[in-house]
Amino acid sequence: MAKQIENSVAHNKRAARPATIHVTSFTGALRDYCLEKGAGVWPMQRHEHSTLELFGDRQAVFMVSSIKYHTVMLQVIVLSPDATEALEQLSGSEVYCIGGIVDRSVRRYMSFDYAASQGWGCRRLPILEFSEQLGMAQGVNTRPALNICNAAMALIDYNASGDWTAALSAAIPLRRRRPQVDSKPKQIRATNQAHRGHTTVAEGTAPGSDQEGSPVVLALAAAGLTISDAA
Repeated sequence: MAKQIENSVAHNKRAARPATIHVTSFTGALRDYCLEKGAGVWPMQRHEHSTLELFGDRQAVFMVSSIKYHTVMLQVIVLSPDATEALEQLSGSEVYCIGGIVDRSVRRYMSFDYAASQGWGCRRLPILEFSEQLGMAQGVNTRPALNICNAAMALIDYNASGDWTAALSAAIPLRRRRPQVDSKPKQIRATNQAHRGHTTVAEGTAPGSDQEGSPVVLALAAAGLTISDAA
């Protein structure tokens, strides 16, 4: 989890139009380990509160805009591969929650059900809609559960370019876009296993944003969408 947060922040730092990254539930062993690795100077906003506590009531949030602070109202959008609607564009009035659920197998509908229970919006990356442009072979899972840094990378790159094909191509490893071959017997099977620690859950007018002057906000929920919280 710590490495995925670090990779997300590093990718955002290099982006032509960086997003604002909030890491929620930043406590305990994860916080201590991240701080040992230098997280105190990583360009992100750290919060002990969960995503629900921080953004749950669409409260006003202070964020850096150039060299001054301003206040905005944000609606939470949870990223989930099980969402029925695809994310078409980014908005400065929304915060996109990428939840970290560490398990050994994919737990379907967990992030989707959590979003519904809180009255939040839920969207999936438009992988299905761009599967042909991504060169995804027939039988490949077009709703994969990505890890935190891959999902964050897709949003960050789209925010900068406005090009979903390029953003998703960079974020989804080539092997995830090809069928797996089983050596015995030799046959094609769909890729349906995700990485451990998968996702469940800008300043000015960026190509992927629809509002001038509103930075795109990502919330990396380090422990915000756990099994106990979602129950």
